Amino acid sequence: MTGRALDRMAPALLAVAMAVGSVVYVVDAYMTQSRIHNVIFIIPMAALAVLLALIALARMAMRRPAAQPAPAAAPAGGDAVSSLAVAGLMGGLILYAVAIPWLGFDGATVAYIAASLVLLGERRWWFVAGFSGGLGLLIAWLLLNAARVPAPMLIL
Repeated sequence: MTGRALDRMAPALLAVAMAVGSVVYVVDAYMTQSRIHNVIFIIPMAALAVLLALIALARMAMRRPAAQPAPAAAPAGGDAVSSLAVAGLMGGLILYAVAIPWLGFDGATVAYIAASLVLLGERRWWFVAGFSGGLGLLIAWLLLNAARVPAPMLIL
């Protein structure tokens, strides 16, 4: 198999692996404990993963191969900005875990999402505040109320 054929097949293989992995995970979770509290989040997420994989496979099957343009020359310095962003996100994840006892799960989650948005280039302060606050508090609320997992909280 040539490198180009493998490059064209890689997204399809990834979609199939995602779908199979999701189904195996649901079956394993159900076989471990079939109570609703164990599978209430797993089954919808796995169904969504399988649906998205099927959509991706259908789109790949209908797509005609296009003529491949010549690859553009890479910049001399590489992609240092994205490498720094990835390193910052990884370091931020460590700080997130360390900050949970002081800021609570909800406060640390909001702070991590906000810092990640800023690190990745978002400059609209109102968007950073609204998105990180809304998503972070939603995640914390779901953990606390829907999953019934006790966690240290600052706001909730």
